[in-house]
Amino acid sequence: MEDGHCNSADQCVLLFSTDWFRPYYCLLGLRVLAGEEGRFVEAMRAAARELIGQENDYFETDFGDARILKTKKHWLDALATFTSSAVPPALLDSEGHSLAERRRARDEIVGDHHSGWDELMAAHPASLRQSDWDEWIASITAAVPDYLRAFAWSRGFDPSDRH
Repeated sequence: MEDGHCNSADQCVLLFSTDWFRPYYCLLGLRVLAGEEGRFVEAMRAAARELIGQENDYFETDFGDARILKTKKHWLDALATFTSSAVPPALLDSEGHSLAERRRARDEIVGDHHSGWDELMAAHPASLRQSDWDEWIASITAAVPDYLRAFAWSRGFDPSDRH
């Protein structure tokens, strides 16, 4: 569910523009074409710069439908250009994939890398500030690094999975 201050296109653009998250693409099912990672990141950065515009705070940006649709178009265009799929991976597409489909995708990723999601997250701590760009992303609001990390990690974990 998306609201005015939480939409997955913004989160994906901001997250995939960072340097700190590059090693974790596969954890969300994103596979950038060989040799295209740099161009993909630059496309995400251009979209992030446009998203933020002249604001100094992410939560002060325009959250109108036109801007959100434009950011979503940038995200989908980058997927079509720089990945083998023109649609978001299941874990990044809560609108196009059911919870059961996202769980299956998550379990396949976890199975390829580790024995369980908790082990996977413990094995992949993220340092959020690896470059000047990452510093800029962190500066657009103090909440953005935790906001993005929580978004990324939440794609693979659903609290209802724990019994």
